[in-house]
Amino acid sequence: MGEEIDTKREAALKEAVLKDTALGEDQSAALGAIKELGSIKDPSALDALLEISERARSKVVRKEARKAIWRLKRAGVRATKTAEPDPRDTHSRSEDVSGMGWKGIDTAYLSVVDGDGYRLAVTCTPAAFGAVRAQVFVLGDTEGIHACGERSMSKGEIGDFISRIARGQIVAEVWPKAAVFEVFRHEEISRSLGHSLPMEYFTIKPPDKDLMPEHPEPPAYWVMDRREVKWNPLLLDGSASLLGEEAFRSWLIPEADLAPYIDDLESSEDTVIVVGLKSKEERRAGIISRATSSFFDPERRRLYKRRLEEQAFVLFMTGRKDVAKTALAAAVALDPESGTAPEKHPFASAFVEMSMEFHLRERRQSRVSGVKTGVERGRIKAVYGGIV
Repeated sequence: MGEEIDTKREAALKEAVLKDTALGEDQSAALGAIKELGSIKDPSALDALLEISERARSKVVRKEARKAIWRLKRAGVRATKTAEPDPRDTHSRSEDVSGMGWKGIDTAYLSVVDGDGYRLAVTCTPAAFGAVRAQVFVLGDTEGIHACGERSMSKGEIGDFISRIARGQIVAEVWPKAAVFEVFRHEEISRSLGHSLPMEYFTIKPPDKDLMPEHPEPPAYWVMDRREVKWNPLLLDGSASLLGEEAFRSWLIPEADLAPYIDDLESSEDTVIVVGLKSKEERRAGIISRATSSFFDPERRRLYKRRLEEQAFVLFMTGRKDVAKTALAAAVALDPESGTAPEKHPFASAFVEMSMEFHLRERRQSRVSGVKTGVERGRIKAVYGGIV
């Protein structure tokens, strides 16, 4: 019995020393301490790593601590302490959906956000003789309410109707409150920009706007825990893969926003390598890094953060939970206050590089054939004609 107590004391002392080392100024020693703590499959080691992930001086050390935390959790280790949550992180998954309805609305749908920031929101209300009235809203996050209208149909027709107006974009059935909040959020965008709302909006908009909170959080946080994706750096590290997902296939940065850097990239690729100067790969990486830093200023970081959050919610609601968590991790790290520089953000950097490469190929194709192939953009914005 005494030997067991002594062993536990020695282990506790060792973990305390490792924690102090990880919180010290020597980054190399800190990383070594984290590696050792991460090999100890014990709740107290996990407790120490949780503290390090929040308090360490170096971002590198905090990131490595989060990786170690994730590995221990994957191994089944659970912390003995309950971490004090960041006030911004208090809302986690909402298992109770009883409060997710909205007066008069039976069902609702949201599409993913397209490359221009447009999406569909559909609310369905009962009509006479068992029919359904579908209120369709075309929403743009840099415009507000782009268009809207209403159509009556049978309940059996609603699925085909939504597939037709979505034009290939992913659409999820969502809680009425989620769709209503998006409609009201875009109404406020219209008003803040001084844009006139469509006349139809005033007759088909959802009721009881006064019940909407002043600053409702994105519904992605109703179903996923911000802390879970924040503490799993593997999700952010793999976020560039999102660009290969169907939900992101229309995402492209306009050429005008990257033109000077595309010029530099083209010039760099056409330059003969000179001994003693940077290699072509180094010059390319530098250009992409500068372009990413320039494009993702604080305003754009907030814009794309919200777009990623909305993608995450729709993906989650369609069963793509792993992809949804990756999108949410990318969103959290894109927050201007996250401490992650845009050029170090895997999704942001890959998004800029992909867009630059696309526009560079278009330029070259145009010189050869005189025709640009382009990309299908604005699909949601243009979908409305003749549908309602």
